[in-house]
Amino acid sequence: MQWAALAAELAHRPDAGAERARLRAYLTWSDTVARWRAAPGDRALAQSVVDGLPDRLAQREVSAPEARVLAAAVLPVLEPDTARQTQALQALEQALPPAAAPGAQQQAFLREQAAVVAAWRTTPVGARDPAALQARLDALRAQHFAAERPATSIPTKSPQEVSR
Repeated sequence: MQWAALAAELAHRPDAGAERARLRAYLTWSDTVARWRAAPGDRALAQSVVDGLPDRLAQREVSAPEARVLAAAVLPVLEPDTARQTQALQALEQALPPAAAPGAQQQAFLREQAAVVAAWRTTPVGARDPAALQARLDALRAQHFAAERPATSIPTKSPQEVSR
């Protein structure tokens, strides 16, 4: 039903094909992230997550802070050497667009997010749970920005969930 509404909305857009392709790419990448969270040691999935970050950033589907957090969670799977992880994170940081000056609400969120990520990174690598980290960050984001979330017509269920 929600996918039918999306298809109907796209039918009236001159860029329907491009938007459909963008949505397909984002949903495929998002599914890869979910599968990696379920199997955090899977190197191929971790590489796919990292490989998809530049496009997701360019499309503004992932924010720079989210990219940092995701990269910090995925890189230990791809690169066990912490010095090389740090180099890779620094390279990502240089590729990110410069941040606008955050407001007070954003600053509070960023401080708390940094504390959550820092605490997670002090956990031994084998005991880290990326899904738990993401859930904590999602809850933190909702706590700080839930009132700002605009209404959207984009479906929250995948085609497979709708067809069940």
